[in-house]
Amino acid sequence: MGDLEGIGGGRILTEYRDYLQSPHWRTISRLVRERDDNRCVVCNSDQDTHVHHRTYDGYPYGERMSDLCVLCGECHEWATNRMKGGNK
Repeated sequence: MGDLEGIGGGRILTEYRDYLQSPHWRTISRLVRERDDNRCVVCNSDQDTHVHHRTYDGYPYGERMSDLCVLCGECHEWATNRMKGGNK
């Protein structure tokens, strides 16, 4: 699916936020956190961790574990900016 922002405006972001509350997301994100020991795969921090989509190709219910990883807040912001084409 690519970058979710800018595709379908607010509707897509609302659907995505709803998805993040789904039982499927709770399960797969828990498994990713367990796999990555709830540590950022970039800097190894265990503070302010998030489960990050490396790709949205499998979104919403076809995600593979390899599509996801744990990132700290700072690395998540950096990765998100890179996915959007930024230089941060």
